[in-house]
Amino acid sequence: MLDAIHIVLITNIIMALMGIILGLMYLIPIIFVRRFHNASNILTGNVSLAFVFNGSFFVIYNIVTGFYPSLLNPYTIGCYLYAYLPASANFLTVYALAMISINRFFVILYPQKSLFKKKSWSFISIGLYWMVVFILPLPRIASVVQVNIS
Repeated sequence: MLDAIHIVLITNIIMALMGIILGLMYLIPIIFVRRFHNASNILTGNVSLAFVFNGSFFVIYNIVTGFYPSLLNPYTIGCYLYAYLPASANFLTVYALAMISINRFFVILYPQKSLFKKKSWSFISIGLYWMVVFILPLPRIASVVQVNIS
């Protein structure tokens, strides 16, 4: 018999799988159709990719933590990843939407500047975004190290 926690976990997994499918449905045409290769669609593709990564992570995360929690107990690296990866996955979607909003703001604010409309600017923005996403949650690892030392 399933209890309420397992029902919520299964619902979360189903919703994350739906997000993965929808993100891929949006991302695949942006990748393969040549006329979609412009600056704004590249940023939108990055948002879709972030949703796919986030959904993939949380499917695995919910399965491991909900149904196989003993997999994380014997490994110390699992404890560090348990603190770091959920924060990083959450930053993926939030900062992807913030990055595309800031980029669109610059395009509206400076309509005469062609820099913000170029593909190279989109790739620079995406590169900075991915660096921020993986650097910003690093203090969570430091907090886990302090807890383990104490």
